[in-house]
Amino acid sequence: HQPANYNIWATTDVPALLGVMDCFALASTRTEGVPGSLLQAAAAGIPLVATRIGGIPEFVEDGVTGLLVPPEDPAALAAAIERVVADPAAAAGRARTARKRCEEGSARETSIGRLLALYDELLAPRR
Repeated sequence: HQPANYNIWATTDVPALLGVMDCFALASTRTEGVPGSLLQAAAAGIPLVATRIGGIPEFVEDGVTGLLVPPEDPAALAAAIERVVADPAAAAGRARTARKRCEEGSARETSIGRLLALYDELLAPRR
């Protein structure tokens, strides 16, 4: 039991929190890059469920490194979480693949590399 003023967003105990998760669900509804929390969960070997928006599909490949669902679809999110719980062996396989991608550095480095290439492309005519 945590004190009433406990702020989960300011916790430094992320490894302990990830250590008790059976599934990491990220239900973003707006565009974003590849969230650090998603990469932390993947690196910890937690099965992933996330919405198909922004840069998330760059890392979460549906059925390979996790499960993707449409944004703002609670029924699809719940069904994906149920799928993780119903088939822990398949979920663990996807989690191992996601962790391997983290270890290879494919997510953040690929995103940064693509961003730098885009900047180079956009700025090249002006140079």
